[in-house]
Amino acid sequence: MAEEAAKQQDDQSLWRAMFTPGDGWSPGVAFAGHLSAAAPALAEVNGVFYCIHRGARKNPEDGMRSSSSADIPVLWTSFDPAVAQPYLAARDKAATPLPSGASEAEQARWQEQLAAASAALDEVRRWTPDSPVVPGRVDKRKAYSSYEGDRFAEAVESFETPAIIADGDILRMIIVKTVRFGPAISRHLYELEGTRDKKSGEVTWEGVGFVETGSDDTDGLGIGDYAPALAAFNGQIHLLHTTIGKNFTHRVRGQDGRWTAATAADGKPLATPKVNRKRMSRDNRGSGGNANAALAVHDGKLHLVHRLGDGADNTLTHAVFDGTQWADKGTLPAGHLSSRTAGMASYDGKLHAVYPDADPKNSKLRHTWWTEKDGWADAVDLDGHDSDNAPALLAVKNGPACQEREALLMVHRGIDRWEPPKPPAPRPKAKVTDHGETVYGPWLSDEGWGGWSRLWHRTAITPALCEGRKVLILSWEAHAEYYWGFWYYNDHGSYKRPVHVGTVELRLRDSRGAAPDGRAFSFNAGIPDDAGRIRFDTVIDRPKAGTYTLSHRPGIEKTGGYWWTPYGADGHNDTNEHRWCEFTVNTVSKATITLT
Repeated sequence: MAEEAAKQQDDQSLWRAMFTPGDGWSPGVAFAGHLSAAAPALAEVNGVFYCIHRGARKNPEDGMRSSSSADIPVLWTSFDPAVAQPYLAARDKAATPLPSGASEAEQARWQEQLAAASAALDEVRRWTPDSPVVPGRVDKRKAYSSYEGDRFAEAVESFETPAIIADGDILRMIIVKTVRFGPAISRHLYELEGTRDKKSGEVTWEGVGFVETGSDDTDGLGIGDYAPALAAFNGQIHLLHTTIGKNFTHRVRGQDGRWTAATAADGKPLATPKVNRKRMSRDNRGSGGNANAALAVHDGKLHLVHRLGDGADNTLTHAVFDGTQWADKGTLPAGHLSSRTAGMASYDGKLHAVYPDADPKNSKLRHTWWTEKDGWADAVDLDGHDSDNAPALLAVKNGPACQEREALLMVHRGIDRWEPPKPPAPRPKAKVTDHGETVYGPWLSDEGWGGWSRLWHRTAITPALCEGRKVLILSWEAHAEYYWGFWYYNDHGSYKRPVHVGTVELRLRDSRGAAPDGRAFSFNAGIPDDAGRIRFDTVIDRPKAGTYTLSHRPGIEKTGGYWWTPYGADGHNDTNEHRWCEFTVNTVSKATITLT
């Protein structure tokens, strides 16, 4: 963990990245607008993706102040790829070029419609804003109604990261809820269901009730239940969790909604993985547990990784359930030490695990994987993916029709709060000094077919001085991105066919449409930098007083990029096999300045 972690803001930005064996890990991209106080969880229900996390621990402005330092409101966000399909079709239709000979007025209207279609597409491709989990109905089981803690007046709070799983049409969630008996406090598992209306997209939450763990007291509520983990295995929903001083508790959810103890083939209680009592107690004090368990189904078996077993501090332990009994796989090899635990998912024939390093001087996440034949691989530090919390992993399938592929999606809490980058200053020009305030045109985007790649672009005008005389800096900047895994990533020159942007022609016009110096400015934009960005600046003598507009000629060619493919059209009705990433920039960004 970073030494500065304790000094940082309570709620940090979530980040995401994609992994394939061929490409490795993509650069991290900020999950902008989604702030989290702890680790997230991911699930897919009927093609809709959900991210659950805890946030707003110290944010009283929206009425979501938590009731203690460790009980934090549970937030959710979702994304439904199907919602974007009509907007993609509208954008592709709007991009159809006008017939030759179209008038300037027709061209202008077309460009406006094109920009509006692109803006609408960008909006529906965003995950929904974070919302608190607020049950419309609570306690379907009508159990433990005498306890103060089972009624929710507002956002649900959890002591630890919730566990979530797809259960048919339902998103099932287990939280760790604090229950108060006067001055006494205990913590127990509480179950909720999220159901999405297919027409409106609204998600309704219902409180199901406390999970009857039957541990350590006669009322069925334990002295403390922690570290819940869920998995769908052999046609049932499985729950593992801990109780202080116990082995893991393993339960399955029946058709009647009750959680019952998992049993062996002979009907006797299962022998479950051991929990180190001292470590369990230590890891669940203060600001939530450090020891949430990780469950994943791989090769027909249920795998558990946790850091509550025997061995040195921060050691990760692996156990496997084959449907009848648990088998201890021992601790992970030396070097696999985690300050929390791991995020896990089965992908590409391997069981993948990503975890935060136990070294307080290293905030890089670490990636390893397991197979029955080879065991655990050496961990790899993930440069640019920093977190002090366990990430969430989910295998997803996405991509253009001829290139759809599986990948591993990771969402993790960062170590600082992401802020939008400030606009770059014009590139230094010899003898140009004293830059004034820049006037920007709007960011506009143009997309390839199906919206799998896009180019943002805009113009800018900056007053300045050059050897004492007044000048203007005319600028054009662009940002290339590709879409995959339900978000955008920087498209640059490191792929098979690098992104290339062709000739750009800038034009400065006065209010009458005349060029003050009688010329345009052309340049070959070329290949973006590693961040997918291109910028061009030119300097002209400042014209006389008046209002001036900087624009560019439509028809800029963008080629290459991540989705460039050598595989051909593969039977599609478009003969351009590279149409996912090759397109013409036809929207026009205009910056207007008034000189006095």
